[in-house]
Amino acid sequence: MGTWEEIKGNTASITSLKRYGLMALVMTLFVFVWINTHEQEKIMSLTNELNSMKKDIQYASIVASDTAKHLRVSASKAATKAATKAASAAGPPKALVTQASKAAPGRATDPRAFHTTNTGTESKHLMLEVFNANPVKLNDEQYIRNLFSATIRKLGMTEVSMSSVGMVPQGVSAVALLTESHMSIHTWPELGYAALDVFTCGPTNPLDALQYMAEGFDVEKPERDMLWGFINRGKSQLPDEKDLDIINADIYSSKQLVASKKSQYQEVTILETSREYPKEMIDKYKSLDKSPINALDSIYRDIDGEYKKNRCLYIDGVIMSCLADERAYHETLIHPAMLAHPNPTRVAVLGGGEGASLREIYKHKSVEKAYMLELDNTVIELCKKHMPTMSAGAFDNPKTDLRLGDASLFFTDHPDEAKDLDVLFLDILDINEAPPGVQEKLAGAAFIKGMKKSLSKDGVIVVQMGELPQYQKGDPDYGNQVGFMIECLKHFKYGSAYSAPIASFRGSWLFFIVTDSKKTYDNFNKRTAAEFKEALNDKFYDPSEISYISDTMLTQFQGVEGVFDQIFCATDLSNRVQYKDEEVLLKKGEAEDLCRWARSEAGDEKGLNVLLPDAEYVFDPMRAQKWMENLMVARKLGTL
Repeated sequence: MGTWEEIKGNTASITSLKRYGLMALVMTLFVFVWINTHEQEKIMSLTNELNSMKKDIQYASIVASDTAKHLRVSASKAATKAATKAASAAGPPKALVTQASKAAPGRATDPRAFHTTNTGTESKHLMLEVFNANPVKLNDEQYIRNLFSATIRKLGMTEVSMSSVGMVPQGVSAVALLTESHMSIHTWPELGYAALDVFTCGPTNPLDALQYMAEGFDVEKPERDMLWGFINRGKSQLPDEKDLDIINADIYSSKQLVASKKSQYQEVTILETSREYPKEMIDKYKSLDKSPINALDSIYRDIDGEYKKNRCLYIDGVIMSCLADERAYHETLIHPAMLAHPNPTRVAVLGGGEGASLREIYKHKSVEKAYMLELDNTVIELCKKHMPTMSAGAFDNPKTDLRLGDASLFFTDHPDEAKDLDVLFLDILDINEAPPGVQEKLAGAAFIKGMKKSLSKDGVIVVQMGELPQYQKGDPDYGNQVGFMIECLKHFKYGSAYSAPIASFRGSWLFFIVTDSKKTYDNFNKRTAAEFKEALNDKFYDPSEISYISDTMLTQFQGVEGVFDQIFCATDLSNRVQYKDEEVLLKKGEAEDLCRWARSEAGDEKGLNVLLPDAEYVFDPMRAQKWMENLMVARKLGTL
């Protein structure tokens, strides 16, 4: 055993060793923890890199698949693709031109050698939004590719290539390149929603794709859950849009194409509009409306709380009639003249292929024979199939004599039949919308003389003239109306004009009536409401079937519209001088004649005034109120 000093020294050494050993142990543990944490971070980083590489590999696989598919395209299809590739406005780089020339030897690279196209730049563009679609199909990339390819084949188009990608976590984007242009889609499966775009040139109508998309994505109510807009594009498109162009271009007007057929004369279209929208849209816009009474309810629903549908007939894009308010138009056209004639037995209708004019004619007891002179049988067949309530069996009535073809030939080629007509209705395309050749024929002296010759002693002619003029100063758009009235007043002793607000037409419609019979004229222009009521009860099989006109309204048709006094009798001479314009077909002397006619027809009791030159519109107070009421109806029907 050592000395005390040795023992103390050894003890200090042991204590020191313990201290340093403990420190070493702590440092070792610290290093171990640091290394472990670092390794975990490296592992996490490597995992993220692997996931990223996996996505890149998936995307590369898609690209490779598309590339392989592209490489498998036949030589002829490759040539087609190269031949249809459009150059930019500035022209492609020379290297690209050289490549294109090698890929397609027949391809022109010098602008001076470009061929003149036979098709022009006419093209069609469909924009489609789909709601409440099958979410599984919306998320299936291969299914969408197959659906696109099948639709392209059914439409008679040519697929050049297709590219698509499945989004993460869901959704699909796809675009098909066509020789005719393109077709694309982007989907939101979680919302049951898809946005599509179809652009074509040439004869293909992209609207035909609607039914295939509805079927392909299991859309149960396409009239509600498929909103689409359609526009014609290209340099040849005229700036003055037709009625059908306006409603088709509005993607958020709920509509459905019922039927469309191009005949040898014209294009006939039946469109159905609805105020029933996808629930998602209504909920969204209701949330933005802070008014106590939600205004949207008054728009989307009718007063009885039901959603309303409305079918409309268009000819060459111009609206002809709509189921929702066609009775207002046809009753106004038919019954004033039928009531004015003492005993109408033989009548004729020029146009009116819907059959509604015939339907109204047969409500009169006295009718024995009705000639239907319609140019295009396509109008009749489509309306009988898709708008049967218009004719209500009138074409099958044994009193009906249907003649197809040019109505004017009936008067020249069949003089024995085209005589002693008691009432003659011109229910054809209004004169302002008719093609130039038709306008000249309708407003020509020969045609008007031929119609006059066909009338009986008390015979009367009624013409639907189109929209009522509303401007104080001369408007070339109404020139054909004015010219027709001037020509008619040269050949008939009595004439009058009346109008009615037609909601689907978005305005008041003008009707012109002429006769040489004072008896017929007085029956129209001088009866009281009580006398009209008696005539209604006496001449109709069932007066309760009349839903629009009334004894009071018939008295409002008497005289002429105040707008004629406004146009033709203005104190400012310049309002007359401008009518010398050849487009308007009105000279100063003719304006004075029409002024005298308008004032003599109106009479003092109508209270028409000569308006100041700066006044823009004129309305009888009762008509103004009715016009506003029908304007609101038009908005509910979706025609405005």
